[in-house]
Amino acid sequence: VNCILEAFGHAKTLKNNNSSRFIKLLTIQYCDKRKTLLRARVYAHMLEKSRLVHLPPQQHSFNIFHLMAEGQSPEENSALYLNNVLAHRYLSGRLPGENPPVAEASTESRERLTAVKHALRALCFNKQLLERGQCLPVTFPPVFLLGSLPALAKGQPFTCLVSLLVVCSGDLSNALISTFSDLSTRRHTVEMSEQYRDQLAKAIYGRLFSYLVNSTNEYLQGQDDSIGDPALEIGILDIFGFEEFERNGFEQLCVNMTNERLRQYVSEVLFQQEQAECLQEGIAMETPPTPATSQPSWTSFFRYVAGLDRFSPKPQGLLCVLDEESQSLRPAEQSLYKRLSAQLDSCPTHGLSLTTKDGNGNPPPKDQGPAFTVSHYAGQDATILLSLSQCPPTAPEVPDLSKILKKKGSSSFLQRLERCGPITVAVQLRNTLSEVMSKLQACTPHFVECVRPNTSGQPERFDSSHVSTQLQYIGVLEMVRMIRYGYPVRLSFPGFLSRYKDLVVPTLGDEKKLSPEERCRSTAVVSECVTLQMGSSKVFLR
Repeated sequence: VNCILEAFGHAKTLKNNNSSRFIKLLTIQYCDKRKTLLRARVYAHMLEKSRLVHLPPQQHSFNIFHLMAEGQSPEENSALYLNNVLAHRYLSGRLPGENPPVAEASTESRERLTAVKHALRALCFNKQLLERGQCLPVTFPPVFLLGSLPALAKGQPFTCLVSLLVVCSGDLSNALISTFSDLSTRRHTVEMSEQYRDQLAKAIYGRLFSYLVNSTNEYLQGQDDSIGDPALEIGILDIFGFEEFERNGFEQLCVNMTNERLRQYVSEVLFQQEQAECLQEGIAMETPPTPATSQPSWTSFFRYVAGLDRFSPKPQGLLCVLDEESQSLRPAEQSLYKRLSAQLDSCPTHGLSLTTKDGNGNPPPKDQGPAFTVSHYAGQDATILLSLSQCPPTAPEVPDLSKILKKKGSSSFLQRLERCGPITVAVQLRNTLSEVMSKLQACTPHFVECVRPNTSGQPERFDSSHVSTQLQYIGVLEMVRMIRYGYPVRLSFPGFLSRYKDLVVPTLGDEKKLSPEERCRSTAVVSECVTLQMGSSKVFLR
C-alpha cells in the first residue's frame, strides 16, 4: 500500500527526495485480546494537484511519472503516446527557450515501478495491462495529452485525446473553449481555455488518486468481521513536509493553514500535559497576557500564536468571504477587496495585510483602483462531459474512466452541482480540518518531529540556520515561550538534594532526621529562591 501512495502522492522536492504531497491518516485496528491485526484504512486529504500542471522551479512532479520515464522502455512509453515523458509540458518545468530534459534509464526506477505494479496487482488490477506498462491505461495518456493541447483544442494531441476518452470531439472542444448557460454561449480567451484544460487534468488525476485510495481501503479491510472482541485503534497522521517556496499560491496557503492548525493542537496538548502535572503537584502556573488584548488567557494566547482566527470562522473569515464573493452573480473583485480591507482595518492582525498588487507583483490599472485579483474558473462542463465517457473497461478488474470520474451516476452528479454549486478548495480545507481534528481529539496523542540537520543529506554536518528555521516552523520556540510561564525544571526531592548538595550541607548540616521533603523546604527558605515552588513530590524551578 505504501509504495502505491508514495508513487502517486509523493514527489521529489528541494528538501526531500520523497516528500508527501497530501495529508495521510492511516488507522490500524487490532484485537488486543487475540493480539492480531483486524483491518486498516487510509484517509487522504488535500492532494497537491497544482503540482501536476504548474511545476515550481527545480521541483519534480509526482513520482509515478518519473518512474515511468526512467523505468519503462521507449517502446512501452510510445504505446502510451509518451515518446519523451519528461518533455511534456506538465513534467518539464523548463523556462522558455530551454531544451526539454531527456529521461535516462534507471535500474532503481524500473525496480520501484515493478514494485508498484505488483502492489496494484494485489489490489486486483489486470496483470496483462500492468505488464504492458499501463498502470491505469485510460488515465495517464489523457493527463499528458491535455498538457500538450493547444488552446484552440485541435491538432494531433486533441485527436488522440478524443480517442482515449471516447467522447464526442465537438463536445470536448466546446467544453474546453466555451461556457454554456441557458441563455448564451461564451467563447473563452486563450488564457481561460488553458485554465479549463489544466483544471480538467487535475480533476482526472485527483479522481484517479481517490480511486486508488478507495481500492486500497477495500484491500485493507481484511477477512475477519468478528465483533466479539473489542477492537483498539492506532492512527498515524503524516502531514506535509517542511518546504520553502519563493511564492505561495492559494493551495499552499491552505496547506500552511492546515499545518498551523495542527501545530496549534500540538502546542495545546503539550501544554495541557505540562499544566496537568503542575495541578497534580499543587503548583500554580502564571497565565501569560495575550499580546493582542493584554488580557491573561491561555485560549486567546494559542489562537494568537497560530493566527488562524482571521481565516476560518464563519461568517467573516477570509475563506468564507472568498467563497461568498466567488459565487456571487455580480463582479466579485471590487466587493471582495472592500470587504477584506474593511475587515482588516477594523481589527488589524500582526503579519496579515492586503496588497494592491496582483500575484505577479504588478500594480492595478490606474482607472480601476485597488483590486483583489483572483484567477477562478468554473471547470464543470469538462468534468461532466468525462463522467459521460463511453470508454469500456478493458477487463473486469480495470475501471473505466466514467467509473473513476462519477460518484453516484452522472445525473446525481449534475443534480449536486445545481443544488450545492462547486465544492471549493476552501470548503475542502474546512472539511479536512474538521475531520482530522475530530479524529485526533478522540485519541491519546504522541508526537514525532523530524528535523533535518542540513539540506544536502551529508553526514556530520549541522546547518544552524536551517535547523533554526525548522524549529521555528514546527513551533518549538513557541512551546518554549509557553513553558517558561510554568516551571520547566522539575526535580524529585532526592534529585534536588543531590544536585544542590553544596547548598544543602551548609544550610542544614548533618540533620539527617529530616525527611527529603523537609530538607528541600528548609533549603528553599534559607536560600530565598523566588523562582522555586514545592510540589507534593517534586521541586519546581524556573
